[in-house]
This record gives sequence, C-alpha cells and structure tokens, in this order.
Amino acid sequence: MSEIEALGESNYQLLAIGRNLNQIARKLNEGDPYPIQKELIKGLSAIIDRHTHVVSSAIRASLEHWDLE
Repeated sequence: MSEIEALGESNYQLLAIGRNLNQIARKLNEGDPYPIQKELIKGLSAIIDRHTHVVSSAIRASLEHWDLE
C-alpha cells in the first residue's frame, strides 16, 4: 500500500469514527443516559476533524506536486 493509499484509508476510518462520535453526541444532547463526558467527545471530534483536514491537504498537495490526478 502506498503512502497516499494509507493516508486515504486513515482518513476514511477516522471519518467513520467521527460519524459514530456525532451519533453519540446527538444521543447525549437528547438526554439519553450514556456514561460519557460530553467534553471528551467534543475534544475527540475536534482532533479527528483536524487530522482529516491535515491529511486531506497533504494528499492534495502531493497529488498536485507530482501531477498524479
């Protein structure tokens, strides 16, 4: 697997985790009794968002640099 493919797979998996975190957060906001701290979920979601943005930018820059599109 190339670096680009690995980064793409990383982003794909993190986006899936992010969607799951959003579903949990929605349940928490609805008042469902989950034993999870809201701030922890928000922090994890923010980290994942930053990571996917950075990785997407790196992939885009690499593709543009090497004209691989």
